[in-house]
Amino acid sequence: MAKKVKVILKLNLPAGKANPAPPIGPALGQHGIAIMEFCKQYNEKTKAMQGVIPAVITIFEDRSFTFILKKPPVSEFIKKELKIEHGSKTPAGKPPPRLPRPNWLKSPGKKWKTLTPMTWKRPRKSSPARPGQWELR
Repeated sequence: MAKKVKVILKLNLPAGKANPAPPIGPALGQHGIAIMEFCKQYNEKTKAMQGVIPAVITIFEDRSFTFILKKPPVSEFIKKELKIEHGSKTPAGKPPPRLPRPNWLKSPGKKWKTLTPMTWKRPRKSSPARPGQWELR
């Protein structure tokens, strides 16, 4: 008989650096699962990766868990392409560097497996840039 699912959590965590501090500790602790066991398993699976790796954690009624890893968010690919660590610290401050169209079409290409059928048919339509806008800000 299949285990009964209690909750499904989605967390964006740094690869190979998970620890029981927030946000992992409170998110998992309230469901009664072994936080250190999750951290060890996550760090083992992501030790060769870099950046933020999303994890979808399925917690069962008997307090056991499984998790799967997803591809990094597109924002991580864009930051890597622009060679920046984070966006602007002030909302109305210095604008971010521009990313030419050929480069921003490459970034989502790394996530083709995770795109839905509607978005992979026409990825340019689902992009944040308007028609005629050649650079992504």
